Amino acid sequence: MQHSLGWDIWNILQPKELYKGFLQRGIRPNGRKLSEYRKIHLRKGPLVTTVDGSASASIGQTVALVGIQPKVVEWKEINKGPVKSIVGNFCSVQVEFPAICHRDMRSGRTSEEALLVKESLENVLEEILVGDAFCIVADKFYWYLQITAYCISFDGNAMETFLLALYGALLDLKLPVLHPNSSGDRLVIDQSQPKVALLMKKVEDWPWVIPVGIFSDSGSEHYFVLDLSEEEENNVSCIVCVWNNQAGNKVALSKLKFGSLSERILQQVLPLVKAHTEEMIARLQHD
Repeated sequence: MQHSLGWDIWNILQPKELYKGFLQRGIRPNGRKLSEYRKIHLRKGPLVTTVDGSASASIGQTVALVGIQPKVVEWKEINKGPVKSIVGNFCSVQVEFPAICHRDMRSGRTSEEALLVKESLENVLEEILVGDAFCIVADKFYWYLQITAYCISFDGNAMETFLLALYGALLDLKLPVLHPNSSGDRLVIDQSQPKVALLMKKVEDWPWVIPVGIFSDSGSEHYFVLDLSEEEENNVSCIVCVWNNQAGNKVALSKLKFGSLSERILQQVLPLVKAHTEEMIARLQHD
């Protein structure tokens, strides 16, 4: 593409027009294909000594760290009302985008980002956790998971990065075997038994969330982009989150940034979403 203006000036004055020129050629300004992901990395714990399950994940320059600290609570602490959700009763999620992760964190953007990530993580936890697994002594003692997620660095696609870190931390989580004492008023650790994993649904049934960026011009041209950088998130017309699992039998959509989504684009995206979901689940199973 030839322009009389310099690259940086054109990108400031007409960023969407510049971006569109590359989309028409099936690439991004940095040469990455529209469906191509940046380098993905997962490292499961122990990463943080104060928690019993941790993992870090990165997609490109976006890096997230998740720690899970289990504690024992009494039934009266969680049975306070009609709330029956797993997240409401047996775990809490805190998502933070500190100042170090992004230059504009005080503009309000990161607070919105944290809220969206928190909501998505809570939704997937409802899908994969099993309520009975938290019971230590029925109607008396239960496990409660305090899940804290930090953004170390942000450059788009926080959703998948945090999800990968959360899943890695859950797989790293190990709980001590506890038994009630003779009077039944407290629990003691069985030192003769190794720590055990928390009972959850099979990894292949865990949902994966993939944000899909849709770029639409004033005409009939539409392009989709996966693994959006921060700049791309600002330029696309619409961002749709596709919820899927490895079997491909649980597909749902939710919008982060409103705009039009054509049936043709959706049919092009779904096979790529399924293939990427299978890749990420396989990574969790073997890393």
